[in-house]
Amino acid sequence: FAVILMLAVAAYTYGIPLASRMILAAVPLSVDRAIGDVFFESMDGATLAPSRLDTPSQARLRAAFEGAVSRADGGALAATTLEFRSGDIGPNAFALPGGRIVITDELVSLVGAREDVVVGVLAHEYGHVKARHGVRMVAQSALLRTATSLLLGDFSAVMAAAPALLGEQAYSRDFEREADAESVRVMKAAGLSPAAMVSFFE
Repeated sequence: FAVILMLAVAAYTYGIPLASRMILAAVPLSVDRAIGDVFFESMDGATLAPSRLDTPSQARLRAAFEGAVSRADGGALAATTLEFRSGDIGPNAFALPGGRIVITDELVSLVGAREDVVVGVLAHEYGHVKARHGVRMVAQSALLRTATSLLLGDFSAVMAAAPALLGEQAYSRDFEREADAESVRVMKAAGLSPAAMVSFFE
């Protein structure tokens, strides 16, 4: 039993993330974009509404973000499309597979349109895009659910689903830490203090 447990822990900790990266290497970026486009189109006009932020403010914040990631990555820059929207989701920003990053007017208003804070938030989302976290999560979730089903069989649908759900949450936290680290890196490269993010969380 101890050996089986050790193998299961090793597979969860190292095997599944490694396998998902191998799968990701074989998946073209066009797949990420297709997935992201479907999600965005399903939200735009429903959950998301057109931005009410004036054009000069959008241009200023867009330039600050693009300048920061360009200084951080130069020729290795991951392609992104920044979308300003408003809607029912309140102060929020999120990245979709394929490089589309959405930020709400409510978030910009919440932080007083501070460029450093907005850049920090968007750099976090850029971290998700750069690491292809969206598609990686799909791959890891599929592998994890397959593994738990094989391990637990039909003993119980709840018992089979619970480890997969907990595992997905753990992987998600890992992705958030990676995106946080990317945000810090981008902000430092742009000459901004990562401490600005304290204001956002407060």
